[in-house]
Amino acid sequence: VGACLEHSAIPVHPLVKKYQEGQAVAFTMGGGDDYELCFTVPAQNEKKLLASLEKIRLSCFPIGQIEEKTGMRMCFEGGDIR
Repeated sequence: VGACLEHSAIPVHPLVKKYQEGQAVAFTMGGGDDYELCFTVPAQNEKKLLASLEKIRLSCFPIGQIEEKTGMRMCFEGGDIR
């Protein structure tokens, strides 16, 4: 399988946006030593998971979806894929 990451859904810290401007998402995806957990959950369980995490004050950001087509892609509004 593969994944399509939604460019506009990638969480970016405000200071990264300020200093990296047009490269903020690329910097976020590949820069620094911060590590985050990336996982999948069936679409029908997403709202329940987010509600459960909110109750214990944890943040979770849905950033894309798993697809049959292999490889990782960055998807943009309007259907562009890179």
